[in-house]
Amino acid sequence: MRMDVSRPQNEPGIPSERMRMQDFLKVALAMVSLLAVALPASSQINLGRIVGTVSDPSGAAISAASITITNMQTGASQLVTTQSDGGFVAPALSPGTYSVRAEAKGFQTGEYKDVVVQVGSATRVDVSLKIGAASQTVTVNELVPLVGHDECDSRRDSQQ
Repeated sequence: MRMDVSRPQNEPGIPSERMRMQDFLKVALAMVSLLAVALPASSQINLGRIVGTVSDPSGAAISAASITITNMQTGASQLVTTQSDGGFVAPALSPGTYSVRAEAKGFQTGEYKDVVVQVGSATRVDVSLKIGAASQTVTVNELVPLVGHDECDSRRDSQQ
């Protein structure tokens, strides 16, 4: 007489150990995925950024212009380059006061000082470079206060 020593079958409705392990792994993977998304977002909450465009006197975009963003308190600098539309973004900046220096071949260097970056906001700095030798620098010491993106949108909508 032969005895069946194979694994006993689970009763209906009771998950096997393998199924429980698969469920555990799915939940663990979901939690790790959420953390991977949430951590970078939370680390940027205490930062700001500077955005803007660089153009010539006629308003045409200047691509490949070098933008140097310098923290005036620490001296730390970040170099970004304008895109084909003249736009640039300097992300992940600590709150503080910065200078923004724009340089392009065939144009005078433009510099804005006392640009304030605040937590969770984008400070806009649009630079118009004058035609001339790069050895000449035009410095702007006072930046007109800018409104936030939400305020711009609501103002534009109310004027229509």
